[in-house]
Amino acid sequence: MKKAALLLMVLALWSAFSSPAMAQPPVCLFYGLARVDGAPVTGGTVVSAWVQGVKVAETTTADDGSYRLMVVQPEGQVFSGATVEFKIGESTARQKGVWVAGEAFNLNLDYGAPTPAPTPTPTPTATQPPPEQRGGPGFSAALIAIAAAVVAAFLTWFFVWSRRRRK
Repeated sequence: MKKAALLLMVLALWSAFSSPAMAQPPVCLFYGLARVDGAPVTGGTVVSAWVQGVKVAETTTADDGSYRLMVVQPEGQVFSGATVEFKIGESTARQKGVWVAGEAFNLNLDYGAPTPAPTPTPTPTATQPPPEQRGGPGFSAALIAIAAAVVAAFLTWFFVWSRRRRK
């Protein structure tokens, strides 16, 4: 009876720590300046990201016209390689991005008359967001490893103790 209860407890712990709910969804970060006719937009201007005609992220600009958008891939959808379109307010920006899980892109957005300087294409930055923001292993994988080690230590102790008790 005790062994059955122990087995149930171990299975309950294992399923709780390996739950898909603990996994972080994949994300892609876009940041830069939002401009109209080459001039930075005013602070508080809405910047939104759209994938396949659906708004997937929205933020407001800082006082200097900078924005930062974290585009999270919804459960059950695949954004990898998808084109991300941007809107500044209600106007569509000329620039587009490509969604790549775990990447951060510096992308300056503009609509209106073309600016004299060419707009840079999105390039990955040298730094990566932390694992919990890019959907990779991180907190949940470490927690599962710790839980497995604790369970293994407990089971070892239990079986050693039960053998000694029988002698």
